[in-house]
Formats: sequence, structure tokens, C-alpha cells
Amino acid sequence: MNFRDLSEQDILDITNPMMDNLMQASTDVTHHAHVRDFTGRLKR
Repeated sequence: MNFRDLSEQDILDITNPMMDNLMQASTDVTHHAHVRDFTGRLKR
């Protein structure tokens, strides 16, 4: 996926659910949920 070809709204539509999950997992102190959307590379 080339992010340069996406509109700002397209990018927000992809990232907002991820950020919602990160924030909720941080609030719940749930590591597994916090890293749910991470790639294998980012998890390492």
C-alpha cells in the first residue's frame, strides 16, 4: 500500500480504529490487545 496515493481521510479511516484499540488497551493495561495491530517486525 502506498500511503502517498491515499487521501488524508483514507489514512484516518485506517489508523483511527488502530489508535482506538491502542488507547483502550492502554487504559485496560492489556498488553496483548495493545499490540494486536502491530506487525511482527514492530512486535520484535
